[in-house]
Amino acid sequence: MMIVKLCTLWDWQQLIRSTGATVFEMHLDDFKNFEALYSGTGSPLIQKKQTVHKESFLVSSAVWLEVRKQDPGILYYKTDIFQKDYKIVNMNRSSRKPIGLPLELCSPCQTPKGLSKKKHDHLLMLLQWIPDAFHDFYKNISVLGQQGDDDDDDD
Repeated sequence: MMIVKLCTLWDWQQLIRSTGATVFEMHLDDFKNFEALYSGTGSPLIQKKQTVHKESFLVSSAVWLEVRKQDPGILYYKTDIFQKDYKIVNMNRSSRKPIGLPLELCSPCQTPKGLSKKKHDHLLMLLQWIPDAFHDFYKNISVLGQQGDDDDDDD
């Protein structure tokens, strides 16, 4: 049995890579705000609660989502990783007129959100089990509402 210490995000990436899987490192600008696509009466898409076959649709039950360039506004999904065929949700507001999807979407935020102070404090309590070489990683995680001018910020 092999024991692996997972102390940082990089360690998790290496573990996943060791299985032969591909790891994509996400950056802040890789996340997009899709709200403009479905909010408001002029938006091209609408949130749907049913598939094209009138089955109930919950995005939380999906384990595989796929969108296809040739089918704008159509969401293909699976609820089981071994499921052969996709279920389909047509999210187009109107089936009569072609939709105009924007070519680019903006990022939801420009700076990382940070952790709550409570969660950060809990992480710092766990440092006793983390090798010293990784302490700075955890100590320097940004905390919500702290801009470096807090009274209790002593480092």
